[in-house]
Amino acid sequence: FSSRRRHTRYWRDWSSDVCSSDLETARAITQFKGERLCFPGLKTLDGDSAHALAMSRCWDCELPSLVTLDHAAASGMLGTAAFSPSNYRLSFGGLKKLEAATANVLRHYQGNELALDGLAAIDAETAKWLSEAKCKSLALRGLTSLTPEGAKALSQFRGDYLLLDGVTSLDMATARALVAFKGKGLRLSGLAMIEADAAKTLWNNPKIEIPARFRK
Repeated sequence: FSSRRRHTRYWRDWSSDVCSSDLETARAITQFKGERLCFPGLKTLDGDSAHALAMSRCWDCELPSLVTLDHAAASGMLGTAAFSPSNYRLSFGGLKKLEAATANVLRHYQGNELALDGLAAIDAETAKWLSEAKCKSLALRGLTSLTPEGAKALSQFRGDYLLLDGVTSLDMATARALVAFKGKGLRLSGLAMIEADAAKTLWNNPKIEIPARFRK
């Protein structure tokens, strides 16, 4: 990580303005045993640096500006046995696109929450791999729409919560796909438009949460 500036508000936090990678700082990060790592300026991540983040054993890793995450970087992070305890949270808030091959790696994440809130859309294959994620919660708050195929794939998620708060409208075909949801809770709090019959379809699964105004 090329920048040497480190900002700490609490001894268990490490927040830095890094924007690229280098071996020296990556080695330093592997020694960090605190709770939270945040790199708001980091836009790219190579496999070695991703591995260093994993070795830090932090509880909460935030990469809000990361715009690309390739297979090598995802493998570098999730291929580390240390990066799997259930209290971990992994957030990629800036990702706008996720390849199916990378999603295939991310599905092995076993932490508390995998957040991919920057994604506005995903294809059915990517949705399929994400539905197999071993984390407790899968957050896709940036999704604004879902295809029936993508909804069918995501309905197979078996974790605690699937968060789709950015979806603003659903048609009947998509609602029918979601009603088969296998997890403990599916939240669609951002719904602004839904056909009456589609809303009634979702009511048939008590694990699906939609705004109260549509539950009449």
